[in-house]
Amino acid sequence: MKINYSELFPQEYRIKHQQRCDAIDKAHTADDADEAWHTRRSHGLGGSELGAVLGLSSYQTPAAVWRLKTGRAEKFKGNSYTYLGHMLEDVVAKEFSKVTQMPVRVCSQHFHHKELPFLVGNVDRIIYGEDKKRKAILECKTAQVFSASKFSRDAAWYIDGEFKPSKVYVTSIYDIPPSYYIQCQHYMLITGLHECYLAVLIVNGDFRIYCIKFSEQDAEIMMRSAAEFWCHNVLDDIEPTLKASDLLSSASESGGTVIVSSDNLIHAHLAEYRAICQEEKAIKEKKDAVCETIITSIGKSTLMTDSTGNKLVSFKAGNHSNTDTEKMKAEAPELVAKYEALKAKYTTKIPNEKRTLKVY
Repeated sequence: MKINYSELFPQEYRIKHQQRCDAIDKAHTADDADEAWHTRRSHGLGGSELGAVLGLSSYQTPAAVWRLKTGRAEKFKGNSYTYLGHMLEDVVAKEFSKVTQMPVRVCSQHFHHKELPFLVGNVDRIIYGEDKKRKAILECKTAQVFSASKFSRDAAWYIDGEFKPSKVYVTSIYDIPPSYYIQCQHYMLITGLHECYLAVLIVNGDFRIYCIKFSEQDAEIMMRSAAEFWCHNVLDDIEPTLKASDLLSSASESGGTVIVSSDNLIHAHLAEYRAICQEEKAIKEKKDAVCETIITSIGKSTLMTDSTGNKLVSFKAGNHSNTDTEKMKAEAPELVAKYEALKAKYTTKIPNEKRTLKVY
């Protein structure tokens, strides 16, 4: 990969970056492993943050990362999902090692790119070869059932308790959640290991393994985007362009002020929005009417076919899961009590602070 690093990260920005890191280290006084991790992370962009900078995260925007790196926002303290994900990390790693017979180890090393030191990160596990040398990276994830569709079944190497006949590699950024793909590429870039395994436990007992190879093309795009963001936005302290999601929080209101618009373009957008809303309403009414006709046609039957037996439409009740908590408590009272205690400890009620757009 031929990259002109001095052009990508000029000397003046290298100096500003080092000065920034020195100031952060000087301000860090807490003798705590977690605080030390956050301090190292604040030196640059981690794997999950890079996905946000590229606009591929469902949880963060570039502006949100900028606010965090410039001290305008407090660091994320985690929630019940991240807590349980961290707790299950070792379970996922052990299951990966069990089914693949690959030895894995926890890695406490803090990595950074040699030429672009603002690319930083800590990996979940390192996979070792028979020669006891570092071979690949292992990233461990947990996902809710409703997120299963984001993980392609076809792209999985290990699924339904079996390996594919030959090793399958992720070939599209959308075979897995894009932010995870970027995270894996990021870790391969800063460690120099050119293979990464993503083991994911979908919380219904579905365990999958994905294999990702290093992509020089994607790495170059990542480095250029990251350098632009770090130099222009973080070091020069220029706020990125805001997205709608940055403005949905009520905290972004300016004290109830009113603005007067004389912009014809905005008026045109508002008119277009109203027209689309009317079209949606008309389409929904038409859809409901057609649905009514189909339902009355099939009546009390559960399936309709054409004359050759091809299925046209089904109309039957589905199944839903029901957990017998009383039996669970009787069989494993200590485990249930521990789960409920953890759930109570890490569950907080958060008032809805989203702003709602209403066009008149």
